[in-house]
Amino acid sequence: MTQTLRQSKTLWTLFIFSMLGFTAFLILQINCLARNAFLLKEYRQKLNQLSNNNEGLEIHLAQSSSLKNIENYLQSKNFVKADQVKYIQILEASVAQKNE
Repeated sequence: MTQTLRQSKTLWTLFIFSMLGFTAFLILQINCLARNAFLLKEYRQKLNQLSNNNEGLEIHLAQSSSLKNIENYLQSKNFVKADQVKYIQILEASVAQKNE
């Protein structure tokens, strides 16, 4: 009888420790799952924010690189359209010399 009681106490002790171990493991797994879900939500928000910023930058780039804006910029800097292009031809035997 005492041996059966001792075996029963040992079984109950093993059962309680195993249940405590499984409970601790379950808590750790739930914590990990919650942390990953939170990080995923945060990364999705950052991705949406970066996508919106990218769209704004693409629109700004398209506006700033349009031909009309370039023409306006050149006119504001007093550039004029060239009528003729003249090239200067330098002979190969020519050498520049400093006058003193």
